[in-house]
Formats: sequence, structure tokens, C-alpha cells
Amino acid sequence: MSSLSTAGWHKSGRSTNGGDCAEVTIVPADDPSVAQHKAASGGKELYVLRDSKDPDGPKLYFTDAEWKAFVGGVKDGEFDVPPSAGIPNGDDASEPSGAPFPEEDGDPQGAQRSEVTAA
Repeated sequence: MSSLSTAGWHKSGRSTNGGDCAEVTIVPADDPSVAQHKAASGGKELYVLRDSKDPDGPKLYFTDAEWKAFVGGVKDGEFDVPPSAGIPNGDDASEPSGAPFPEEDGDPQGAQRSEVTAA
């Protein structure tokens, strides 16, 4: 059984029942069922992101450095959709999505209580 099938997936506390949610989990990098090209990076863990509507569908795998860069981009608003695009982005597309992964008990990635907002 893969570690992904038994992983504790987390989604944002801001999520509704609309099904437009991203979920994240952390798995050991040496698990043979996860992205081997990422495991070769030498890290101990991989961050895995999936669509809550399709839990068996494609997943994105991040090394620690990649995850930190991604989270930094989210915090900086790099992925926010400008209002001029005419695409809904949460309650107000003009507002940045905020800090989705608060620091928690010495865990700078907030792995214990991840909050992910879908773009």
C-alpha cells in the first residue's frame, strides 16, 4: 500500500463544500510509490498536492526547496488572478490569498495544519 493512500491529507480551513479545493500531505521521499525523480534530490520528505475532486488523479510533488519557493510565491501573490482577467478567485480576486502555511510550533512550513486555497 502506498504512503499516499494512507497519508493524512489537509485542506484549507477556508474551503467550502464546492469541491474547488487543493489538498496537501507530506510523505517520505524514499517511498517507492512516489516520484522517484524527486526522491533523488536527497531530501527526506516530499510535499504532495492534489485536487480534492479527483483524489486518484494527477499530483504535484515538491522537494523542500520547491515547496518553500511555491509557498513564498503564494504569500507574495504571484498566483493571484488580476480582476481584469474576469476569472473568479475566491471572495475577491483583487486581494492576495494571504499566508496559507502559518508557522506552527517550530515548523516553518506549517505542515501540521496546512491551508491551501485554490486559484
